[in-house]
Amino acid sequence: MVLKGRKRLAKGLSDDDVAAIPLVTDSQRVSTLEGCRTLLAPFQGARLLRYVFQGRRAKRGGPPSPPLLNAPIREALSMKPAFEAVLIFGLSAIVPSCTSDHRREGPQEEGGVSRVKVELTAPREGQRIYKAPGTVRAATTAPLSSKIMGTVLEVRVRAGDRVKAGQVLAMIDARETEAMVKKSEAGMQEASMALQEIDKSLEAAQANLRLASSTLQRFQELANEKSISPQEFDEVRTRHQASAAAVEALQARKQQGLARIQQAQSDVSASQALRSYAELRSPIDGVVAQRQAEPGSLAIPGIPLLTVEDSGRYRLEVPVEEGQISRIRLGKSVPVRVDAISYPGMQGVVSEIQPSADPASRTYLVKVNLPPSSDLRSGMYGEAYFEVGASSRMWLPRQSIVREGQLEGVFVVDKSHVARLRLLKLGEVSPSAVEVLAGLDNGETVVVEGMKTLQDGSKVEVIR
Repeated sequence: MVLKGRKRLAKGLSDDDVAAIPLVTDSQRVSTLEGCRTLLAPFQGARLLRYVFQGRRAKRGGPPSPPLLNAPIREALSMKPAFEAVLIFGLSAIVPSCTSDHRREGPQEEGGVSRVKVELTAPREGQRIYKAPGTVRAATTAPLSSKIMGTVLEVRVRAGDRVKAGQVLAMIDARETEAMVKKSEAGMQEASMALQEIDKSLEAAQANLRLASSTLQRFQELANEKSISPQEFDEVRTRHQASAAAVEALQARKQQGLARIQQAQSDVSASQALRSYAELRSPIDGVVAQRQAEPGSLAIPGIPLLTVEDSGRYRLEVPVEEGQISRIRLGKSVPVRVDAISYPGMQGVVSEIQPSADPASRTYLVKVNLPPSSDLRSGMYGEAYFEVGASSRMWLPRQSIVREGQLEGVFVVDKSHVARLRLLKLGEVSPSAVEVLAGLDNGETVVVEGMKTLQDGSKVEVIR
């Protein structure tokens, strides 16, 4: 029974409930999952939160029970009202998993001693990392639309099919353009025949001009000898001038005929080009990303029917806050991670920084070229890690982090070679390491390999 008049731990908590709370001394206090199973079992809601952060008051004649979380974590969390409410529900939700009979399973070495690799914790001098989440996009994307209006007769590809440049992907009804081609070809034939007629007339006119020139020359000699009258000489000279004018007129008509032929040729080329638009061809080697049309649908100029993207070159497009954009440089290599594929040590290169910000989010779009990979697809989630300044912080390898439900921690080896699961508060995450904000001190020994075989309290052998 609790001392009469003493305040209870939480509203509505009976004396029997208080008596059922296990006592934990400083030497027994743990920040491990095993301790979580033992200590959290009697509690729900606010009672759990108080015990985790304040401990349990002493019973008559007995020591008080300290808080479940150790001092560094309690100080780091710095409870605020909003966070308290969230943590009440969060801790209440994990009580069932903490109090279950689940145990970490894995093979043990002979004699019950697990062999592990360890690392001493210490602040590291390094670059402060800015993580920018984004989306994988193809470097080249080609939406294909028809330049003529007509009914889609055939679509020869599906989404995901690989295509070559120049390959016919779809067919559109081209009867109107076919009629235009025939009309322009007929006009071309008519212009050619007209030009042939002009050429024959010009030959006749040039023959008449030669005859008129010879006649004029002879009559000029007769006129000089006074053998003919001036009237006869004037008539011959006029016929010569008329022949010369006829030749000039036919030469002009020939030029007009040549121009009409060129125009007809252009009409034929234009109509043939329109006819070719009835065949929708791929402009690049790549993969069909989207198929927006089906046979029987109406093709309208400007409305995409298919989308083809270059499957050999992808990039990660990430929005960057305006406060960090000045620290990012073109051509700089940056670590990237795409969750959907396994590509350790992936590096990208900053290829483009948009100069204007999105007015809604106040972010700038940065494009990072990715190395070639057959597993990349447009729309995948990815992250880019930009170095934005120097810092001194504690980091651990990502593989050393142990997760149990919503709890995160590491195994810490004490002087007696016993591994204890320590709860941590984590910060930034890079492709290979994670920042530790609270829960570890400098010089502690953390297990970085071999955690799968460990339980809280396991004996370990450190290997180098």
